[in-house]
Amino acid sequence: MGLALAGLSITGCGKKGPPLAPIVHVPAAAAKLSARRVGNDVYVTLTIPAQNLDGSMPADVSRIDLYGATSLTPPPLARIFEIASKVASVEVKPAPRPESNGVAPEPAPDRANLPAQGTTITLRDALTPEALQPKELTALPSRSATRATTSDTAAPPPAASVLRRFYVAVASSDRGRQGPPGTLLEVPLWPLPDPPGAPALTATEDNVTVTWEPSGGVIGFLLEKPTSPEEAPIDEQPTSSGTPLASNAATATPAGPILYNVYREGASDQKLPAPTPPWNAMPAEPINPAPLATLTFTDPNPVQFGREQCYTVRAVRGPAPNLVLSEPSPRACITPKDVYPPAAPTGLYTLAAEGVINLSWEPNGEADLGGYVVLRGRPGDATLQRLTASPLTETRYIDRDVMPGIRYVYAIEAVDMQRPPNVSPESNRVEETAR
Repeated sequence: MGLALAGLSITGCGKKGPPLAPIVHVPAAAAKLSARRVGNDVYVTLTIPAQNLDGSMPADVSRIDLYGATSLTPPPLARIFEIASKVASVEVKPAPRPESNGVAPEPAPDRANLPAQGTTITLRDALTPEALQPKELTALPSRSATRATTSDTAAPPPAASVLRRFYVAVASSDRGRQGPPGTLLEVPLWPLPDPPGAPALTATEDNVTVTWEPSGGVIGFLLEKPTSPEEAPIDEQPTSSGTPLASNAATATPAGPILYNVYREGASDQKLPAPTPPWNAMPAEPINPAPLATLTFTDPNPVQFGREQCYTVRAVRGPAPNLVLSEPSPRACITPKDVYPPAAPTGLYTLAAEGVINLSWEPNGEADLGGYVVLRGRPGDATLQRLTASPLTETRYIDRDVMPGIRYVYAIEAVDMQRPPNVSPESNRVEETAR
């Protein structure tokens, strides 16, 4: 009886099908690659993918790796990793999963400041002498021997006359799966102009002026001749290998005269700024709004007396987006001193009353004004004597130490907050007879 029931039980159950394969998400390619070269540093900007190749969100991405290769010819995208090396790597902040009801896992303290999906980041590639050595791909055997693809066996494009740096960015999931490399970014490595010499600095009451020798010195300045412009580069220009190139690809030699950018550097006595994360490696911006054709520039920021102010200058050549910037000049510093007195007070007016003489005058407008000093003498005196022991903050004064019938001469001086203070010229002199 029991065996019969067991048999019925077995035949009544449905069969289990084969287990379903887990869904495999692969992150999409990093987007919007662009680059900016400053001296021997290249700053590569890209956007972290926010979706997977199949369009699902959020992206299964935990890391972005940036690879760079130096070559005379664009390598096929499928083979760039044969000559490229990793130049930067950034971890990505975890994103909420669909099964977590939109709540992202709490990141560890050392991962709290990581960039999130969809963030635009900038990575720095320091071009060492080794990185500037070109590497070329080895030729593949014939099609019949290797059954290689058409793109692998296509004739390589002719070698360029200038080195170029090629970049690809690869997103990886937390399971180690890599997304496609996406766009190949090309940066021409034109020779850098010579940096200017150490600038000379002069300070006035309002600003600091920076002056420098031309790039290459006087001889370089005399021999400088702009090259003739060629055809401008075209965005997303395909190479003969079929690899799409980003907008930094250039076919024209930078032309035109050498221009200059001026940078304000941190003073040696200032606190070091908080370190920026490696994924936000932005180059310093010049204080001039556009490259300068002159050899002098006045800092538009107000002078800071008693504080060290430092500057460097870079030579600039070529049109955007293929600007070539030299290494910085030696740093020059100045600590401006306030030797500039306030303006002479104006509008001094006196009025005699019984036993006193009242004085009033117009206020000065200096930001560092320390006060006013009242001077008094007799008619014919070349030099008036100081009447007030300390500077006055108000623009009026009552002289009670007067004798009836005596005629007095008054003037006002303004002083600043320096120690010792800078003293203005005298105001207008006014005579008044005491009553």
